[in-house]
Amino acid sequence: MRYSAAYLLAVLGGNPSPSVADITNILGSAGIECDEKRAQEVIDACKGRSVDDIIASGMKKIDDLSMIDTQTVATMDNESLTTTSTAPIPIAKNSTPLDSPLEGSPEDNEFIGLFD
Repeated sequence: MRYSAAYLLAVLGGNPSPSVADITNILGSAGIECDEKRAQEVIDACKGRSVDDIIASGMKKIDDLSMIDTQTVATMDNESLTTTSTAPIPIAKNSTPLDSPLEGSPEDNEFIGLFD
């Protein structure tokens, strides 16, 4: 996946035909070592194809694997993805109230009040 992403980043950055060296530089900038053989396999698989074709074929593969159509997901609005419930949330009997002091050492609680 990282090799494909690096290839697509190079293309989107204006390089119409990235080389192994280009992919190596992109991956190296993220601290990832590049396997030149795998980079070359990605280049060979993508040669002569547009980014749109590559993405469309990937979406088709995802559609074949999933139980939901990616077109459906892409056109859903937030309201159709939201569910509401009026049932109370169960609280464990042995839970600690939020206003009680925290247990443990001060080092365990170093982030308490960080965003107050």
